[in-house]
Amino acid sequence: METLEVNSVGRETRLLALIAVTVSAIVLTLKLSTPAYVQVIIEGNSTIVREIPNLYTSRDVVTVLVFSFILGFCTAYLLSRHVRPEVKLKVGEVDVVEAVKLLSEDELKVYTLVKEEGLIYQHEIVRATGFSKAKVSRILDKLEAMGLVERKRRGMSNIVLLRK
Repeated sequence: METLEVNSVGRETRLLALIAVTVSAIVLTLKLSTPAYVQVIIEGNSTIVREIPNLYTSRDVVTVLVFSFILGFCTAYLLSRHVRPEVKLKVGEVDVVEAVKLLSEDELKVYTLVKEEGLIYQHEIVRATGFSKAKVSRILDKLEAMGLVERKRRGMSNIVLLRK
């Protein structure tokens, strides 16, 4: 039997992007909130310290632009990773390898369990995964619609098996 591997590269990339967003936000906050230049005037016994507002060097501008770009790019990446494209597949036209690539982590966990067991009762999937009955039922509905598994009624229970 072939085994399925969950690719962890996506998690590492999201973590790296999250770190980049955090660092960029901190650098931008510090750069924009701290005064760039301070003027110190000493007259006799008195000393006056004044900030020169809205004065940025070209180095400040480049720093702000670079970190703004990093912040925007990584934020867009993080937000786009959570949006899954709606894919409508017709039964019978499904390539198993392509269909498995579209599965979420939980769906892949259930599919892998069914694949390893060959034939398994639905309540055993609930026990093995720790998911609720409703969640397992919804996952199996999706896997069944994709043509990956099939449920057969056996008395009060369902037996789940691979379709292909």
